[in-house]
Amino acid sequence: MEITPDELARIVEDSVRRALNDQVITCSCGLSEDARKEMPHFLGAIKDLGGDNYSAGIEEFRESVKFINKVKRTSMKVTTAIIVSIALSIIGGIGFLISSGIKAFVFMKGGGQ
Repeated sequence: MEITPDELARIVEDSVRRALNDQVITCSCGLSEDARKEMPHFLGAIKDLGGDNYSAGIEEFRESVKFINKVKRTSMKVTTAIIVSIALSIIGGIGFLISSGIKAFVFMKGGGQ
């Protein structure tokens, strides 16, 4: 009895299905199921960045991340400088008010001369 290619394909498919039945197929990279589902989306975005070129997209992504990190560092420095300036202005203002008050007090106690 000869087996036709269709019958052989069905036998192989059934055998594989039975062999994999109750098997959990996991990614060897350790990504979760949710992360694996997002990989086509992520790779598509990288490809779009590079104009249909994955390598160019990766380089563009790398440069973008470097730029964002520079902006973050600069932003933190500027924010710190602004906060220090405000704090020094407040301290200077308080110092001025205290010294003005002391001068006024001394002036009044001295007879206003």
